[in-house]
Amino acid sequence: EAPTPSRQRRMLFASLAADAAGRVVGHHAIQLHGGMGVSDEIIISHYGRRMAAIRVQVATADARQAKLLQFQESNA
Repeated sequence: EAPTPSRQRRMLFASLAADAAGRVVGHHAIQLHGGMGVSDEIIISHYGRRMAAIRVQVATADARQAKLLQFQESNA
């Protein structure tokens, strides 16, 4: 499917929702394990670091929100 502004806007909404959900789940998982949640001995710390890397690789939430605002302003 060709990239249209409507499709790009929907993808931005989906990526922001996935980012927010991933952050909540990740933070709660680390908190559940207490101080051990950030140590290398527990696998959840590796997942937390991986999630942070993916978030930066894709784009920051602020950058995606700014792009979403550009879409809304151009359609207004």
